[in-house]
Amino acid sequence: MKKLLTMLMAAMLVFTMAACTANDNAGKEKEGNESGEKGEEKVLYLNNGQEPTSFDPPIGFDSASWNALNNLMEGLTRLGKDHQPEAATAEKWVVSEDGKTYTFHIREDAKWSNGDDVTAKDFEFAWKLYWILQLVQLQLSLVISLKAERNSTVERVLLTM
Repeated sequence: MKKLLTMLMAAMLVFTMAACTANDNAGKEKEGNESGEKGEEKVLYLNNGQEPTSFDPPIGFDSASWNALNNLMEGLTRLGKDHQPEAATAEKWVVSEDGKTYTFHIREDAKWSNGDDVTAKDFEFAWKLYWILQLVQLQLSLVISLKAERNSTVERVLLTM
């Protein structure tokens, strides 16, 4: 029995070592056109566990949407390897003395995926949309009930403070 167990362990060790060996191409660069040139389709596969609710940044604030958006879009800044903010779409930024105003300077070479320039107006639009959606959400959270009495009448009961 002991001899059989020893033989079985030796066989498992041989198979394990064989499975861990590198192939002939290990450590070599791949040949061919894999430089990410224009025209080449690029696919990003993510396993979120659930479907993102939206790829619109002001709307997609759940974790599945946010993880996907972080992989698809670049903000004004990003966290570097040391977890400190570093330049991304903004090449630099200035913080006012009172810490209430941040002025971001957009990189001149920043482009959308269709080749259009990324502008400060794009960020202004996105932030204003976010603020509007937050106000709407706040106002809707004050509605206690909403019901349609008839086809032409809607009754809502507001929470007043």
